[in-house]
Amino acid sequence: MKVQEVIEKIPDAVGATSSTQVTIASGSAGILSSMAGWNWTAIIASAVALLGLLANLWFQRRRDAREREMHQAQLDALRGRCDL
Repeated sequence: MKVQEVIEKIPDAVGATSSTQVTIASGSAGILSSMAGWNWTAIIASAVALLGLLANLWFQRRRDAREREMHQAQLDALRGRCDL
C-alpha cells in the first residue's frame, strides 16, 4: 500500500485536527529547545512543525475543493428550479 493511498483514506477532520496539534506541539517544543540551547532538538522540532503545517495546508485544500464542488452542485440545482 502506498503512502498516498493511506493518506487518501484519512478523514479530513481527523487529518486537519491532528496536523494542527502536531504543529502547535512541535513548534512549542522547538521554541523551548531553542531557549534552552538544545540546537538539534530545536531543529528537529521545527522541521516537524513545518511538516505539520504542510499537512494542515494539504487537508485544507482538499476540504476547500470538496466544498467548492458542493457549492457548485447546489447552485446548479437552484438554477434548474428557477424559471427566469
